[in-house]
Amino acid sequence: MDELDIEASLTEISSSKSQITNVFHEVPSICPNEIFTNLLTHDQSSSSNSPPKIMRIISFGQVSQDWYNQGDNEWVMLIQGDATLEVEKNDEEIEILNMSAGDFRFLPKHQRHRVTFSSADPPCIWIAVHFD
Repeated sequence: MDELDIEASLTEISSSKSQITNVFHEVPSICPNEIFTNLLTHDQSSSSNSPPKIMRIISFGQVSQDWYNQGDNEWVMLIQGDATLEVEKNDEEIEILNMSAGDFRFLPKHQRHRVTFSSADPPCIWIAVHFD
């Protein structure tokens, strides 16, 4: 299955509301880029509060080129693989988190963080929940 087929099939999986889906469905063994799949999104115009956005991220050894500084809260869980997450605690202190399957972390909005290692075999599968 080539990269375009993988992305098309993942889009189909995430858009189905009437059937059971599985986060391990159609995970390729290797891919040159991370794969981001929206598992749950809502129509932003239907509510005054922003509803949560739930994503599956599959990493194949990729790391962050820059620090993330997101405008929303994030809860992230690693469900497969191993990874290292660096979290800025203040201007001078960095917390290094060696994560394994099942580990999770809450990252408040604007807390700078980055991935400095992600396993390729098995690939990392993350679940990320973004919310206000």
